[in-house]
Amino acid sequence: MNQVRYSILDFGASTEQTYKVNGRAIQAAIEQAHRSGGGVVEVPAGVFNTTNVKLLSNVTLELAPGSVLNGSLDYHDYTLSGASYSLVEMMGIPAAGTEAYWCALVYAEQAENISICGSGTLEMNGQGHDYFPHPEDPCARRPMGFFFDQCTNVRISGITFRDPAEYAILGHRSDTILLENLRVFSWESENGDGLDFNGCSNILIRACIVEAGDDAISLKTTYPDWPCRNVIISDCILRSVWAGFRMGTESTADMKDILISNCMFERCNDGLKIQCCSTGVYENVLIRNVSMRDVHRPIFMTTNSFRLARADHSVRPRMGGIRNVQIDGMTAYMSKDSGEYQRNCCIISGVPKCAIEEVSLRNIRMVFDGPMEPGAFERVDVPEYLDYSFLYADIFSINGGFPAAGLFLRHVKDLTMENCRLIREDDDPRPMVVGYDLEDVSLRSVRVSGSPAFFQAENSQIRLEDCTFEGQPAAVEPFPAHLQQRFADFRKVTAETDALFDRLAATVDQAEACAVEKPVEGWEKTEDRWTTELELTEGSKWLKLVSYGAVEVRINGTLAGSVRLHEMYDNICAWAVDLRRFGAGRAVVELRWLEPGKSGGIDCVLPFGRFAPFAPGLCGTAKLCED
Repeated sequence: MNQVRYSILDFGASTEQTYKVNGRAIQAAIEQAHRSGGGVVEVPAGVFNTTNVKLLSNVTLELAPGSVLNGSLDYHDYTLSGASYSLVEMMGIPAAGTEAYWCALVYAEQAENISICGSGTLEMNGQGHDYFPHPEDPCARRPMGFFFDQCTNVRISGITFRDPAEYAILGHRSDTILLENLRVFSWESENGDGLDFNGCSNILIRACIVEAGDDAISLKTTYPDWPCRNVIISDCILRSVWAGFRMGTESTADMKDILISNCMFERCNDGLKIQCCSTGVYENVLIRNVSMRDVHRPIFMTTNSFRLARADHSVRPRMGGIRNVQIDGMTAYMSKDSGEYQRNCCIISGVPKCAIEEVSLRNIRMVFDGPMEPGAFERVDVPEYLDYSFLYADIFSINGGFPAAGLFLRHVKDLTMENCRLIREDDDPRPMVVGYDLEDVSLRSVRVSGSPAFFQAENSQIRLEDCTFEGQPAAVEPFPAHLQQRFADFRKVTAETDALFDRLAATVDQAEACAVEKPVEGWEKTEDRWTTELELTEGSKWLKLVSYGAVEVRINGTLAGSVRLHEMYDNICAWAVDLRRFGAGRAVVELRWLEPGKSGGIDCVLPFGRFAPFAPGLCGTAKLCED
């Protein structure tokens, strides 16, 4: 059936017109096609400045060769969508703790049978921070290329996306999505993910090139009733500052039945990054026939527990878990020309409460290279991924090198390796594979070279069949006695820290159950303490804190609470102080830094911007929770 075609030129658009005039013309063409029961809106060759436009049901936006929709540089020209993204409060993260509303050059809401196709370009002008977010914009808009929410039957084909201020494409709570032959270039955009899907199902991505300043392709779930299911990614080239393909970190609902095949990963910090941090279950993930070059971590799988989406029911939600992940056919070459060389190791690491299960690695060849961080080969105290209170455990809880030259395993159950070749090209004293708390591990036809040992493990529940090390029959070596003792001590600290996090999370959950949260302001700051005054009422119950390091709180001189983490978890922490025993009236609140000689702070660059380093002493936020 031939669709009626509408040229934007017939509605007043022109390469000489202003952003607003062209935006109105394009929108008028879309609305006419929609009222007529569907049609194609044509964008001819040329550069058309435009505000953002809304795509409606049964309408195709077709960009001819040489056509460019050039997004406005004025944040007023971007209508906010009705869908919001609610983050928990996190220090240093823009819009955290508030409702962040999406906007994009093209957006759609509750539409069906919509398409953007052709061979033209969407230019979002989002590189750097010259225009987005604008300091005067109360909504901190960062326009994407295409955003669609609660849509069905979405097709995006042939288009080039350049320099979004946020993601290039975000599918949100939608079903039946096809992306093919796309070109995404967003190296200059912080938090510049390529193709993201939050709570979407039945997705096919094929023959796309994605170059992203953050994750190239990412699946997320922030709504309990919106899982990600039935996703196929094939024949794509993925380049990324962070992960080529990522599941999580947001994982409130399940992610299941994922297939990645015949893809190339280049210049990625992580190739395959699978992180489950909340109640969702990840399962039935198949990666087949992929190649990687200049990556740091080809495989990075973790479970841990922290809330990122407000829909999670606790600061430290019950973990869902990861199971049935199969990688069959992969070649990977590590990058050695970067300061991130300590990441040159594959990591599969659960936590004691939530082991990663049913992992198979078959027909794999990995070549590791790059200098080792001093002392890493005897390191047993790689912190567990326990941190519930802040973002991205792999960045903030884990620093330094790993004790394995190739593959680090911890809290893993039912792992199989078959027909694998692991090669270390540089001089490295670490065993190729190191494992802790492993159950039912089987290796068949695994060949290791260039490492001083094959497999070093805490226990012996590991079966080897036809495995060789430097051409000789391989064996599993136990840890030396001094490392076994250090690991026992470390496990004790881990258990104590885990219990502490549970207690801290429970108090925060109680505090957040209160009806009112009031920011606490007006702190007087000195080198070792913060001081303020509060007027407590009969309804004042909790003082909710986000603080750094070892801190105690005193109310009118009386100790009300304290938190001190083990040094390996010395991080930003959320906790709460019970105020009910102090009654109503004026209260002098003191937050005291328990380690005044220790400098605090974070100074690192993340996709969403730079964290300002904290001065030595206290830092944090506080809210008074009342009924």
